[in-house]
Amino acid sequence: GLRTPRDLLLRLPARLEVSPEPVRLAEALAPGAELVRVRARVRTWRFSRFGKRSLVRVTLVDESGTADALFFNQPWLRERFRKDEELELLARVVD
Repeated sequence: GLRTPRDLLLRLPARLEVSPEPVRLAEALAPGAELVRVRARVRTWRFSRFGKRSLVRVTLVDESGTADALFFNQPWLRERFRKDEELELLARVVD
């Protein structure tokens, strides 16, 4: 129902999500983890296309281990990641 810039300015937030403190990759991958924030370095990244769909897979590493972050249907991200760049991600953990 937003039609004017004024409507946008007067819209109140629906909810507030508090971001958790950053944890190591090993802790993020522990059983029971759901919403996590991690700080890690990019080891590698790969871009794949499946018809109209795409996947960017980023392998992250820190002192505790490695993990993959998957980004679906966001092909512009393939230009974003650089090897050895430090990232901070907020993500939902999926087994």
